[in-house]
Amino acid sequence: MSFAKEEVILFWGVDCPYCHTVKEKISAEKLEEQVEIVEVEVQDAKENIPLFEEKIVQCNINPERAGIPLLFVENKCYQGVDSIVGKLKGMAEGSEEEIKPVEEKDLLKGKANTEKMIVIVFVFLITLLLFGYYRQGSKKEEEKNRQDSKRGEKKNRVGKKITVLLLLLLPLVFASKTYAFCPLCTVAVGAGVGFSRSLGIDDVIVGLWVGGLLVSSCMWLFEWVKGRKFVKKGSKKWWGLGVVLLMYALVLIPLKYTGVIGHPLNTVLGIDKVIFGILLGSVVFFAAGRLHFYLRERNGDKGYIPYQKVILPVGALWLTTIILYLVVYY
Repeated sequence: MSFAKEEVILFWGVDCPYCHTVKEKISAEKLEEQVEIVEVEVQDAKENIPLFEEKIVQCNINPERAGIPLLFVENKCYQGVDSIVGKLKGMAEGSEEEIKPVEEKDLLKGKANTEKMIVIVFVFLITLLLFGYYRQGSKKEEEKNRQDSKRGEKKNRVGKKITVLLLLLLPLVFASKTYAFCPLCTVAVGAGVGFSRSLGIDDVIVGLWVGGLLVSSCMWLFEWVKGRKFVKKGSKKWWGLGVVLLMYALVLIPLKYTGVIGHPLNTVLGIDKVIFGILLGSVVFFAAGRLHFYLRERNGDKGYIPYQKVILPVGALWLTTIILYLVVYY
């Protein structure tokens, strides 16, 4: 491929929704009539990937962290619908308004945000553990108060205050023996997914938390299904398989069609980063859950620590996040 001296190249992909948005805006503004734009597809046309890598290296961007759509012009790269369209409009109108190009330091902001996420999850786990011990202490104190008739009235007032506090915190402490993993697991992992994605953290780490969320949701839904009258004893394993396929399909298919999965350069060990992270997160979360049940069985059907069923799976994801953080950024 040969281009003019001042190359204006738009890298895009057939399965990238934002790429099509950029192309539609370019067409609506008739910018292609004022600026000579060379469109280069990089998802189906794998032979164009070396050119894409060449240009982003010129922009001092790590190839594995570059995304599409991407506009290359004047040895600078622009990402995002607004930045690309804004730059082309400025060129067409001869405007001197500066559109900020993509720089490596912008893409590496995920490093700092990953550190913040690690700290926040750590604080969550410690807070949950301390609250669990506090709750246990409160129960022991209440039992002691029941045996002390002289101070009973005063202590009952304290107990009522504690009860009100626990009711306010009920969404965070709800746990039921009916479910393999309580709803708190799903909430905690889901919050981690939303938080990490919003901060632009590396996709393999995002996928890790998605995998944990999927396992948690599958276990929760399967336990609910098992309690239905229409589920026969011999068919539970098939219902379980159906739940797993359904939950993973509901997540993976939309991710594929929205372009989150499928970027040709967004891979690790030859596997899409999101998919790799989901597989790893699923294994880690499930294994930590089984460890909880094993430890509980050895301890007379009681956990060694408060909220063990939450802390072990989420803590395992937290430790794996630290490992991935060191691999990705160092």
